[in-house]
Amino acid sequence: MAQIVFLKVYLAISRFEFSAEKKLLPYFFTVARNTVIDYYRRKKIPAVDADRLWDLADPGQNGEEQIIKQEQKKEILAALRELNFEQQEAIINKYLNGLANNEIAKILGKTEAAVRQLQCRGLKKLRIILKKYD
Repeated sequence: MAQIVFLKVYLAISRFEFSAEKKLLPYFFTVARNTVIDYYRRKKIPAVDADRLWDLADPGQNGEEQIIKQEQKKEILAALRELNFEQQEAIINKYLNGLANNEIAKILGKTEAAVRQLQCRGLKKLRIILKKYD
């Protein structure tokens, strides 16, 4: 999939207008995001993939701690799946991919204020959802 993203960017780079506001990294993320969405739509796979997001297990932990972390991971992923797509994107890009809100805004085609609102509402909803797992 990375090859496809780089190929798409390479083929479109001549049409890309560089400026202080338009940077290449958010464009890459937009192309990557759209490529992943297309892939999941074709394969009919849920957008949040448990095996690819992140690994909470630490090799230095004992077996019981690893099992607890794996259960937490499953609960968080199940909760993320209950959010709408834009909330998922805003939260995953912010907290798992480490992107700034201005970069997320460019990827989603929204304002920074809208991204902050998506994150805030998504986190509130996640807290409510995760309470049922406690």
